[in-house]
Amino acid sequence: MRATADNLRRLTGAIVKAGGSAAVEADLVAEHLVRANLMGHDSHGVGMIPTYVRHLKAGLVVPNTRALGRDPRRGGSGRDVARRSRGAGRLIRVALE
Repeated sequence: MRATADNLRRLTGAIVKAGGSAAVEADLVAEHLVRANLMGHDSHGVGMIPTYVRHLKAGLVVPNTRALGRDPRRGGSGRDVARRSRGAGRLIRVALE
């Protein structure tokens, strides 16, 4: 069987959902992990799934918690922070122009 990006997204999303994440969060995490692999950053790709599962089981990541930044006490997904930071960066860039 040949793995495609779409198949990896679906499988990764299903694993993250099984850990308790809502569909929106699971899809975001899956997209970021698969995109990392596609961009050649395999250390940040789907190979991280076992680590995410361990972190979920240990309570280090709390599903559906909006992370505010890299604060280990909050336990949210850093993917959401990255997505929102890009948007904030664009707003700042436009404001400075």
